[in-house]
Amino acid sequence: MTEKGFTDEISEQTGIEDFSSIAAAIEGYLEDKAKEGASGNYRSNAESFLNHRWKPWLIEHSITSIHQLDRKVLKQYATHLSQLTEDDEIVPSTAQSYFHIVSAVLTWCRNKDLITTNPATYPEVQDCLPDEIKEEERQFWSEEKRMRLLEAVDKRAIIANPDKKLSANRDRALVYLIAFSGARSAEILRDPSDDRRTGITWNDIDFDRNTIQVLGQSQNYEGIPLPRQAKEPIETLKEIQSPESGKWPVFTSHHAPSMVKRVVEGLQERSYDEDEISNLRSEHPTMSLFHKYDIIPPALSKKGGRIRFKKVCKDFNIEIEGDYLQPFGARRQLGRELFTESIEIAQKGLRSYTIESIHDRYSKGEH
Repeated sequence: MTEKGFTDEISEQTGIEDFSSIAAAIEGYLEDKAKEGASGNYRSNAESFLNHRWKPWLIEHSITSIHQLDRKVLKQYATHLSQLTEDDEIVPSTAQSYFHIVSAVLTWCRNKDLITTNPATYPEVQDCLPDEIKEEERQFWSEEKRMRLLEAVDKRAIIANPDKKLSANRDRALVYLIAFSGARSAEILRDPSDDRRTGITWNDIDFDRNTIQVLGQSQNYEGIPLPRQAKEPIETLKEIQSPESGKWPVFTSHHAPSMVKRVVEGLQERSYDEDEISNLRSEHPTMSLFHKYDIIPPALSKKGGRIRFKKVCKDFNIEIEGDYLQPFGARRQLGRELFTESIEIAQKGLRSYTIESIHDRYSKGEH
């Protein structure tokens, strides 16, 4: 349960349980579901979703009270679920299930007279949820487009100036890994809306066994292959990045404000005062402070990853039907290629999809 004892403390002080905070409302809802005899599987799934997906998203958007949950916020969250569907990170039915849990919490709040209406039930909010995506509307990377993108990141890494060498090789390693591994962006990059998805670290990669540990769509840690095509770019990135420990993210963010924020936090954790931090920042480049004091840099986010793909495609004029090569298109193309070998190989390579869904997706004569 979240924030254990929070509502008990309020009860002791006032004699009335206060569920107005998001954390307390979640706790109260889950406790009542347990009392009602809801299945253990439902409670477990609901608790995992509410605490690790919904609450982090709300915190990211500075929402801490149920009284802030109006139809505008719910439309934003429904749109967020639609984006996850478009990115191939969840299927539309999962998005609908997630939103149903949110609506159930809000109905519980309404029944407790904490709110007057459930904003999740408004038609304009429901309209923002994803519909089933037609297969012909999905982006697939062609072999020709994939090769052009790989050639582009190779060239950028070769011609990059010394101060751009790290970022160019980070982008190269990311593109190669996305292109050949079948990994989802949320499995290897940081997802601000899910506090468990912090981006893969060097500890997650086993170069001897050619595997990478990721938090899969199943919500369990899974081993995915380190493709032979991606191994050299990732090894080169590690050599250039020269991480101080295996806890460093493989794909670091080079967003200046994020880097400065993390350095300042790291130095404060090491008991440096404001003047000392200011002096260190004036004397050393930000990246060197990560190394000098072994401060773990921020990880590249999913949004940051999309921005990197978009920039490379724009710089080298690579597009599919007027759009840049989006990361999820690589996974779909890989599935198509694996399906030509066998449906079992495709199911194993893509993970979490059932044989039936693989057949439905790739047996339409498009492979």
